[in-house]
Amino acid sequence: GALDLHEMIVPVARTAVRLALDDALLHDSRGFYTPSPKGDVVIVTGRGAHSEDGEPVLRPAVLDLLRHEYRLDCDQDPTNPGWIVVKPRALQAWRLEHNNNKNHLGGLAEGIKDNITVPPPPTSSSS
Repeated sequence: GALDLHEMIVPVARTAVRLALDDALLHDSRGFYTPSPKGDVVIVTGRGAHSEDGEPVLRPAVLDLLRHEYRLDCDQDPTNPGWIVVKPRALQAWRLEHNNNKNHLGGLAEGIKDNITVPPPPTSSSS
């Protein structure tokens, strides 16, 4: 199968992609979704047919995540506009770059870190 993001809202879809990519780092992509005989990673976003205005919402969000946060070379599949394809070489190059950068957090950790607000410590009142 492929990583199917149909019916997901954008934040959930982004988290699913982050989890899958982090899993690929840990398991040398064996656990990643590669249904293509060429070993391409396929992420199904859909064409946007069920969006309110008929415009895709997931595809641009996932492409932005892959290209800018992960710096992965990926494209819309030329035969199916509802698929995003990441070539095995792009995933291997990303893994190598990531492993060489020991200070880099995993994608999910970065996404969580960006969305967490830590409350200030409680103050003790002196009476």
